[in-house]
Amino acid sequence: MNRLTRNSVLLLLIAGVLGLALAWSIGPRIAWSQSSDEYHQLQQTWQGAQAIGRYSYETTLIQNAKPTLSLANVGRGSRTSQMTLHGAIDRPTNAMTMEITGEDGQTLAVKVENGQSYTQQTDGTWIETDADTQLFAPGGDPMGFLQAVEKVRLIGAGQESGLFPAELLPTKLVEEMTRYQFDLSGPKYAQFMRNNMEEYLRRNGELPPGMNLALADHYVKMKGQGEIWFDSQGLPWQQVIHMQFPAQPGASEQIDAEITTTFNNWGPRSTALLSLDWSQPGTALEIAYGLTGLSLAEWQQIAYGLSTLLLVLGLGALAAVYRRAYALRLALHSVIILSMVIVPLLQTKQVEAFSIRQEERKLDAAAQEAKRTEAQAMNAEMAGQDFDPQVGLRRVAMDQPVAMQSLSASQTQAAAQQSITTDQTDSDGDLLPDSAETNKYGTDPNDADTDNDGLDDGVEVLELGTDPLLDDTDGDQIGDK
Repeated sequence: MNRLTRNSVLLLLIAGVLGLALAWSIGPRIAWSQSSDEYHQLQQTWQGAQAIGRYSYETTLIQNAKPTLSLANVGRGSRTSQMTLHGAIDRPTNAMTMEITGEDGQTLAVKVENGQSYTQQTDGTWIETDADTQLFAPGGDPMGFLQAVEKVRLIGAGQESGLFPAELLPTKLVEEMTRYQFDLSGPKYAQFMRNNMEEYLRRNGELPPGMNLALADHYVKMKGQGEIWFDSQGLPWQQVIHMQFPAQPGASEQIDAEITTTFNNWGPRSTALLSLDWSQPGTALEIAYGLTGLSLAEWQQIAYGLSTLLLVLGLGALAAVYRRAYALRLALHSVIILSMVIVPLLQTKQVEAFSIRQEERKLDAAAQEAKRTEAQAMNAEMAGQDFDPQVGLRRVAMDQPVAMQSLSASQTQAAAQQSITTDQTDSDGDLLPDSAETNKYGTDPNDADTDNDGLDDGVEVLELGTDPLLDDTDGDQIGDK
C-alpha cells in the first residue's frame, strides 16, 4: 500500500469522525432554531455579551421559606433570608470570583477555577470545597438562566413591567434600554443543570462512559419568571429572576428565591474572539449557521449523512487494501472481542464504583446535616429561642462554607443524587428520552409533537399534564394549545 493510498484512507476516517462530532454538536441547538424572533434576539444579544468574556456583577439574593401545609406547621410563618454577592467573571481563564456577605455582615470569599470551588480561610489560604454556586450562577455564569428561557417578550418603553418598574429609572435611561421578559422552563433548567453535573463528574473521572444522570424532579417542576435589560451597546445591565421550587417529599418548607443582578465593568470587545472556545465543534458551527442560512436540523442531517458515508468508504478501502493481511484480520478480531466482552465488564465495575461513591456522599451529607441540626438545637436552647430545624441559605453559607448550598440541605442533596439511567438519548429534542417515549408514553421519539397540536411532547408531559397523543385531551372541542 503506497503512501498516497494510506493518507487517503486516513483522511476519510478522520473526516468521518469529525463529521459525527459536528452532527452531535448540532442537536442541542435545534430547539434554539424553533423558537420566537424575540427568543433569537435575546440569545444573539446574550451570546454577543458572552463573547466579551470579562465582567463584574453584584447580586442580591432573597430566599423566602414558606411552611408546607401540615399539622406540624400550624402557627409557623414564612422566613426570609438575604445575602449579597460581589463577583467577577473571566471566561478566557474559566474562572469566577465572588465575595458573599450575609445579613450579619460576615463575608465569605469564594472562587471557581475550571469547575472546582475554593473558599478562602482566615489566614488567606484557599482550600477546595463543595460550595454550590448554582442558584445564583448556574453553570458558573449569573446569566446562565438564559439557557432555560421560553415565552420571551420584548418590553417597549411604554409597557408595564411587574418585575422591575421603569418609572424608578430616568426616562432617558429607559429609552436607551432593551428589555426582555421571559418564563423559565423547569425541564430546560433541569436539563442544563444535569448537563453541568455530568460534565463535572466526567471531568473528575467519576461518571462511567455511557452513563447519564436523570433530570432532578424538583428542577423539572420549578417555576420561574425573569427580566433582563440591555444597554445601548447591547451589554446586559440588570437581570431579575424569580424562582419557585416545589417542596420536597417530607420537607416542612417550600423555597422561593429572588435573584437581582447588576452587571458592569465589561471588557473590551476586541477580546471577543479570544474568549470563544474554539476546541468545541459548535463554535465553528455557529459561524457557519449564520453564513449559510440552513436550518440546524438540515445541518444535522447533512453532517450525519456525509460522515457516515466517509466512514464507510474509509473502512471499505482499508479492508480492500489489507484483505489478505493476517495481522490486520487478527487486530480487527481482537478489537471486536474486546469491545463485546472486556469493555462492558470494565463499565460494569465503573458503574458499581460510581454508585458506591454516590451512596457514601449521601450518607456523609446526611451525617453533616444531622450534626448541624443538633448544634443549632443546642444553641437555640441556650439562647431560650424556639428551634427551627430548617437551615437557611445565608446560615449555611456563613456557618458552613465547606458545604455551602443554594437551597436547603435536602434540596441540594437531591440535585447531587440524581438517579442514574443508561440511555437519555432524545432524538427529537422534546426533553423526553427516546426510551421513555417508546416504553412509557407511546409517543414518536422522532417527532417532537406527536399529536400535531403545536405543543412539544415534553411540554405536555412535564409542564401541562395533557395527553401528548391527543390534541384535545379533555374532549371539550378546544385544543390543548
